Amino acid sequence: MPGLLTLALQGMRFDLLRRRSPMAFGWLIKHDLKGAPLEEWMRPFLSDRGIRRDTVKVLRGIDPRYTIEAADRLRTSDRPTLIAWAEEDRFFKLSFAERLAASIPGARLELIPDSYTFVSEDQPERLAELIAAFSREPNPPHP
Repeated sequence: MPGLLTLALQGMRFDLLRRRSPMAFGWLIKHDLKGAPLEEWMRPFLSDRGIRRDTVKVLRGIDPRYTIEAADRLRTSDRPTLIAWAEEDRFFKLSFAERLAASIPGARLELIPDSYTFVSEDQPERLAELIAAFSREPNPPHP
């Protein structure tokens, strides 16, 4: 329904709702919500009709076949893969990460403690350490 997403996101104009609501970022970022650029993430959608139009167009164009095709390609991937996952993620279950890691040959799953979904906001140093260490590793042969 046109306008439904815009209507649903109107509450994001209010700092309290942006920071604590499960419908916003309160369940995505565990720490330092005051330091996260929440307003900057939301302002373009809320203030620019063109961005709202394009967002709706992208969302309407999402087709599950692309996800299925990507999953099929991951099963035969020969690239080193690091999956960094928040242990306390409230939206994406740990079992999803385990399933993903099991489906990609040679993938490594690293759990990031004390974080929700947006590990780059909750644990940026730990995430950066994992990425830096992974990028320095020689590429092992895949099974």
